[in-house]
Amino acid sequence: MDLKKNLSLTDLILLALGNIIGAGVFVILSKAIWIGKSSTFYVFVLMAVLSILSGFTYSEISAQYQSNTAESDLLKDVYGPMVENIGGILIYLFAIFSAATIIVNLSKYATKSYTTLLSIALTLIIAAINYAGIDTSKAVFNSIGVIMLIYLATFIFSSKISLPTLSPPQINPLLASSMFALFLYNGYDAIVKVHDEVIDPNQIPNAIMISLTITTIIYIIISWITQQTLSAKQLSTTYTPLSDIFKINLTRYDLGKHAYQISFLVGLVIMFNTAFVSLLCGTRYMYGMAKTNHIPSIFAETNRYHAPHYAIAISTLIMLFFCIVNNENIAIIVTNVCVILLLLLINAGLLVLRIKTPPKGYQMPLYVRGIPVLTLIPILGFSILLVYSIINYSKYIYVN
Repeated sequence: MDLKKNLSLTDLILLALGNIIGAGVFVILSKAIWIGKSSTFYVFVLMAVLSILSGFTYSEISAQYQSNTAESDLLKDVYGPMVENIGGILIYLFAIFSAATIIVNLSKYATKSYTTLLSIALTLIIAAINYAGIDTSKAVFNSIGVIMLIYLATFIFSSKISLPTLSPPQINPLLASSMFALFLYNGYDAIVKVHDEVIDPNQIPNAIMISLTITTIIYIIISWITQQTLSAKQLSTTYTPLSDIFKINLTRYDLGKHAYQISFLVGLVIMFNTAFVSLLCGTRYMYGMAKTNHIPSIFAETNRYHAPHYAIAISTLIMLFFCIVNNENIAIIVTNVCVILLLLLINAGLLVLRIKTPPKGYQMPLYVRGIPVLTLIPILGFSILLVYSIINYSKYIYVN
C-alpha cells in the first residue's frame, strides 16, 4: 500500500517551520548566543546563507529524483553504492538523532526531575500519532505550526527591539556558536523526505525557500531581543529563554507570572511538534529506502492508515535509547557532524552531477557554463565547520 498524497504548499511550509524553528528557538538558541557573544549576528547570517544555498541544492535534487530518498539517489549516482549506503545511514540517523535531541531538551525544559521517564513517554506518544497516518499527522503539525507563528509574533511585538551594536566577528566564538546554530537551521530537508505524500511536488522548491526566509527573519529578530534582555549568566543557565523574556517584558502589566506559564506551556507543545516531525521524516525516509530495495522490504509495509508501521517501530526504539542516555549536547554534536557530512556530500554531489547531466525541472540561480557555482559556498563553509567540530567537539559536550 502506497503513502497517501495529502500535503499542499501551506502544509509543507508549516511542516518545515515546525521542524526548523520549533525546539531550537526555545533551548538551543540561548546556547548559540552565549557562546557566540558579540559574533552572534554574524553566526546567524552565516548559517542563513549556508542553509539557503543548500536549500537550492535540495530543491534541485528533489526535482531530479522525485522521491523520498532523493539525497541517497544523488549519492549513488555520483559516488557509488558504498557512499550511498553510508550516506543513507547518516540521513536516517540525522532525522532520528534530531528527534531524540529535542525530546531530551523538552524533558529538561519541562521538569528537573524524572526527565528520562518523561522523554520515554513523549517518544511513545509521538510514535502513536505517527502510526495514525498522514491525515492525523498533518492535523497535528499544521495546528501547532499556526500556534507557533502566533506565539512568536506575540513575543516579538511585546518586546523592545533596537538594532545591535556590531563589532568585528571573532573567529573562535563564531565557529563555536555555529556548531549549535547549525542545529537551529536543520529541518528544511523534511520537505524532500515527504515527497511521496505531496500533492504537487513542483511546490517543493517554493516551500523550502519560503520556510528558510521566514526562519532567518525570526531568528535574527529573536536573537537581538534575547541578547538585549538576558545577561550572559542567564543565557548560560536557562532552559526557558523565551519564557524568561516574556516574564520580564510583561511584568510592567502585572502579567509576568501568567505570561511565563503560558509561554512555558506553548513552548512544550511546539518542541513536541518538532520532535514529532523529525521522527515522521525519519520513518518516511526509511520507507523510501525499503521501497527501492535498499533495505528489507518489510519497512515499506504500511498499516490501514497508510503509515509505515515497521519503520515507525524501529525508529522509536532508537529514540528510546537516546532518551535513556539523556545528554542532549552529545546528541547535538552527533547530529551536527552527521548533517555537516551530508551537506558536504550533497552539495559536492550536485556539482559533480551537473558536470555530467543538465537539470531536470527546477534549476537553482547562477549557473555558469552548466555549473551551479552557488554550491561552492556551502562546500567551503561546511568543510571549515567539519574540521572545527572534529577538533573541538569535546569542549561542548558538557555545555550546560
